[in-house]
Amino acid sequence: MIFFGFCNQSQLPSVHRADDALAFPSEGSVTWGLVVNEAMACGTPCVVSDACGCTPHMIVPGVNGSVFKVGAMESLASNLLTALRINRDSLANFEHSEKYSVVAAANGIVTSINRLKK
Repeated sequence: MIFFGFCNQSQLPSVHRADDALAFPSEGSVTWGLVVNEAMACGTPCVVSDACGCTPHMIVPGVNGSVFKVGAMESLASNLLTALRINRDSLANFEHSEKYSVVAAANGIVTSINRLKK
């Protein structure tokens, strides 16, 4: 297991592709958790606490990661083991993640601007 410190954003795709899984044990101070989007864009399964804002939107347990109750370290550990068994090849084409892609975000911005122009 490797714990990375700061990584420049240009290094993140390589780091996430090398990851076996991402653990994001937020205690609720993070409103979304953009790192989960970034990891999933690289095909990395994510284990995320139930206190993270992106959890109900991004995580499909057993498919692209898993969810554990904040503070439950034994659950975090077992969920990490489960995440290691997720087929990473299936994540690259996982349609659920597309709703939160860069393209989807850009399209949302364009749609909003067009509505404001009316």
